[in-house]
Amino acid sequence: MRLLARLEGLPRATAFALSVALALALGALHRVIDPMLSFQLFYLLPVSLAAWTAGRAAGLVVAGIAAIAWLVGDLATPAIASHGGVVAWNALLRGCALGVVGWMITALRRALEHERAVSRTDFVTGLPNWRAFAERAGYELDRAQRYERPLTLAYVDLDDFKVVNDRFGHATGDQLLGTVADTMHDVLRRTDVIARLGGDEFAVLLPETGAEPAWIVLRKLHNAIRLAMEAHGWPVTASVGAVTCEVPPAHVDALIRHADQLMYEVKREGKDRIRQVVIEAPPDRRHPAEARRAGGGTEGA
Repeated sequence: MRLLARLEGLPRATAFALSVALALALGALHRVIDPMLSFQLFYLLPVSLAAWTAGRAAGLVVAGIAAIAWLVGDLATPAIASHGGVVAWNALLRGCALGVVGWMITALRRALEHERAVSRTDFVTGLPNWRAFAERAGYELDRAQRYERPLTLAYVDLDDFKVVNDRFGHATGDQLLGTVADTMHDVLRRTDVIARLGGDEFAVLLPETGAEPAWIVLRKLHNAIRLAMEAHGWPVTASVGAVTCEVPPAHVDALIRHADQLMYEVKREGKDRIRQVVIEAPPDRRHPAEARRAGGGTEGA
């Protein structure tokens, strides 16, 4: 699996060049070894590498190059080259067979990528699901720790969502969830991470975002959700719990649990509010712009 991951990480041009070089090297080796030895299996390697890492067209091109290299090796052997028509026919069939392998490898790669995307996507909203969010959040957490940058994670729960499902039906409930997802996309930056964690719960990750900017963004998001719900006549609001870390914790699970706890505190105190807590850095590690706001806050509707 590690080797496969490394191959997938190769630039397409590099993978294609490597595949061509391997096919030509096999052709050169074919010319000097015993012609009775079968080399068929080895020619599958460059074709498979090109198709998997560089795409279908690259796989077909390398299949053609491999077939030609194989043909040149056969023509260098007098006993085989004397059967000109047979050699040409065999070369054609080999090229077709290698091309089919390249085609199938590409189809397998696309099917695998589709399954990966499906396993990380919420089918109702099109947002990343819990699994995808945890992976991305872990990456952003590592980056924030490495560069000592702030990070904010918010937990958003829709108030009275069950009322909409009961009164208007689950189809309307799904439409409402999609509207919330679209609203979040409209308000937040492309670099922010949004996910549906299940039911009526969403998570928002704001990289490179300290206390004051996060508070402004969350107020804007909270208000945008309220307006979107009112526009459709849905009696739904949002309760938000947010944690801003000037020094991020070691594990993303702790950050998510903290934001979730804050959100439930908002629920118990009347819903439709934002509660933010700031985990401050030591004074010697605090950025001047972040040092102006301490503690956090709660704001109602």
